[in-house]
Amino acid sequence: MFLVGCGFSTPDGGSLGPDDATPTGDSATATGDGGPPLDAAMPDVMIDAPGCPASFVTVPAANSSSRYQAFPKMSQLAAIATCAGMNTHLARIDTQAEADALVTFIASINTGPPIAPLFRVVGTRDPLLRNYWHDLDLSILTFLPWGSGEPSDAAFGFEDCIVLKKEQASAVFDAQECNSQHEFACECD
Repeated sequence: MFLVGCGFSTPDGGSLGPDDATPTGDSATATGDGGPPLDAAMPDVMIDAPGCPASFVTVPAANSSSRYQAFPKMSQLAAIATCAGMNTHLARIDTQAEADALVTFIASINTGPPIAPLFRVVGTRDPLLRNYWHDLDLSILTFLPWGSGEPSDAAFGFEDCIVLKKEQASAVFDAQECNSQHEFACECD
């Protein structure tokens, strides 16, 4: 869709017409006639990567400079949208220390039974090659601490998303269907 013939208002009430490069009305001092340039009246707008939201915390045992926030159960797509809405991303686990620390951190908000909680993390299987697991930026995941018998496929579909769970003393990955709901953490680098 294209917008044609739009006019814009200047901060002092003048306007710019669709074919104008100069303001009209009281702000007709854009350039060359002694007034300030048009952009001098406009506030500087910098599109800059925002810092982490104040609600995000460090998880010291993760041995990471990232900050995290845990959330209640959602599907993979809803979790991704939640993180993106905060200018963050779904947690990506790169080390065993981070996996172990995050499984404990995310469990702190678990409202369900304490039996074998599963937590959503970044990671999906390549839909064409079926042997490659990748991050949301499509980079191939190299840290894949799979649990016993994983990755596996469910009886009625493919388990194409990764969740984190505790197996014995360590956090491990488990393949799950992407529409299954799990607690999750957003990460801010």
